This record gives sequence, C-alpha cells and structure tokens, in this order.
Amino acid sequence: MSTGTPDAPLSRAGVATRLPARYLERARRFCAGKPGLHPVDERPGPAP
Repeated sequence: MSTGTPDAPLSRAGVATRLPARYLERARRFCAGKPGLHPVDERPGPAP
C-alpha cells in the first residue's frame, strides 16, 4: 500500500468536528452564515 494514492482509505474518510458551546443560540447564528457549517447532532452536557 502506498501513501497519497487516491484509493488510500483516508481519502474516503469523513471528517467531523465537535464544538462545545455555552451560548447555543449565539453559536447557531454564527454557523448559519457559514457555508458547510450545519448542526448534525446536539447533546446535552455541562457548559465549561
């Protein structure tokens, strides 16, 4: 297996980012105007 080839496993891998937010409405407004940023999942938890 060589690296950097189009058939490498990582070239097909998805990427996800989880961003904690204390002020959810503010975070939603921020992300709403950015291409490619949209919430997929929300989980309750303590805010830092």
